[in-house]
Amino acid sequence: MKVLDASVIVKWYKDERESDKALGIRDGFVNGNYDLAEPDLILYELANTIRFSEGSEENDIKDVLENFSAMGLEIIVPTITLLKNAAATSYKFQISIYDAVYVALAKSLDAEFVTADKRLYQKVKGTKGIIIKEL
Repeated sequence: MKVLDASVIVKWYKDERESDKALGIRDGFVNGNYDLAEPDLILYELANTIRFSEGSEENDIKDVLENFSAMGLEIIVPTITLLKNAAATSYKFQISIYDAVYVALAKSLDAEFVTADKRLYQKVKGTKGIIIKEL
């Protein structure tokens, strides 16, 4: 099981540095090599990133969300317990609650956390009880 943050998933839809690695992770999921789980926050972050991408239009957001939804990733609505754990993670590592939700979810699922955010990776890479990988 893997939890990917938005910095990885956005690379499925925008040609960015390391998009090939992100697409490799997506392909591994599609081929059944592992499961992916995401907090529902991913839907907002993905839509917002596409919204503010140069030249994007309303239909681009709709298309991306439909494609993402059709893949069948597990979307998890965070519980109060998960959000409390995210709050603790946020303060411990001085990161946003948004970023901390992904880390806390990965820890709660005993999943690998993958990020393309170099600063986030540097801050949380030593978290006990979780495997953290940089894209």
